[in-house]
Order: sequence, then C-alpha cells, then structure tokens
Amino acid sequence: MILRIFRGSVAADRTTDFHAYVDSVAAERLRGKAGLRDLIIGTRADGDRLRIAVASTWTDVRAEDEALGGLGPRSPVLELPDYVAADSAEHYELVSSPYVAAAATSGLVLRVGRLILKRGTESEFYQYLRERSATFHEQPDALVIMAARRMTDDHEEVATVGVFTDHESVVAAEGAQPRMPIGWDRLAPFVDDFTIEAFATTLVELAPL
Repeated sequence: MILRIFRGSVAADRTTDFHAYVDSVAAERLRGKAGLRDLIIGTRADGDRLRIAVASTWTDVRAEDEALGGLGPRSPVLELPDYVAADSAEHYELVSSPYVAAAATSGLVLRVGRLILKRGTESEFYQYLRERSATFHEQPDALVIMAARRMTDDHEEVATVGVFTDHESVVAAEGAQPRMPIGWDRLAPFVDDFTIEAFATTLVELAPL
C-alpha cells in the first residue's frame, strides 16, 4: 500500500473558504474512489498562513494516479482553488499496517513525522518497528498509527502518521514531547535527523480493517 502526504497552505484569511472547499468539494470527490483506503486532513495556524497536511493511503500508485488524475500536488480531479499553495505530494511504501483503534472524527491531533535513518541501522530499525507495532493496541488514545518508507539519493526516509484524541494523549504515549518522535529513547540510535509536525484534524475517514 501507498502513503501519500500532501503539504500546502492558504492565507489565514482564507481559512473559512478552505474548510468549505474540503467539506463540499474535496471530500465528495474522493469518497468512493477505487483504491482509496484512509483520508486524514489536518490544519495548523502559522502566522499569516494556515498550514495543511493531507495523509491518504492507497492500494497502489496506479489506483491513486487514476483517481486523482496525476501524482503531483495539484491533482486535476480535486481542482485545488488558486488560493491554495500546493507545496508537495510525497509518496511512501507502507511498512506497518495502519492501526485504527476506533472510528474517528474532526477535532483530533494529527502528527506527521519524518525520520532520516542512519546508514547501516535500517534492519535494526525495522525490527524495532515490528516489535512496536504489536503493542499499538495498548494506546487507547491513539486512533491511527502508521509508518512508511522511501529511498532518497543517499538515505532511507520514514514517514509516520498518528492521530490522537488530544495533546495529552500524545504526551502519554511513552512520554513523547510535542516535537519529538514517540519512543525517542529507543529510536535515537537509528535516526540521523527528524521533524515532527502537529495539526488539528478537520476530516478523518478510515477504511474498516
């Protein structure tokens, strides 16, 4: 399966317009598309911009391409309004099955992470991930947890997507801090660099397991 992470932004004074577009256009055009499994949209106020993250999972790249009319950030089918700056659409191969604890709604916390693995530690990292995946169900406040990977020019990159009930539940997950990966004490030996972004969800639609 494929994880697609879209990043973009709009001017803060177009926030209402963007939310209306998501509710009345984007979601309706995506629902029922062949190959689409999960769809999570989050936003975050950032000065005079509203930052946007969209995480979606697809059965394969071909299904995504046919459903969206292309793999780039400005998917023709979605007809993104001109006021939306489409920064990137990144693709990863899922390496952990999406764990979904319950049906989710808006108003949750979406965390999107990027981990750059140290060369030579990949096998140990994925062994840790397999062990960790077996315990996801022990975090009742974690509604969605998934990890995916891709190769870049000289390193392996891992994307993580998690949806939590609130910021307190993020901290409760192994004492994670707002901009630190969950389980950092165990992850640190494998990771060269990382970024963690948090968003408030505006749409969460999950495929049944």
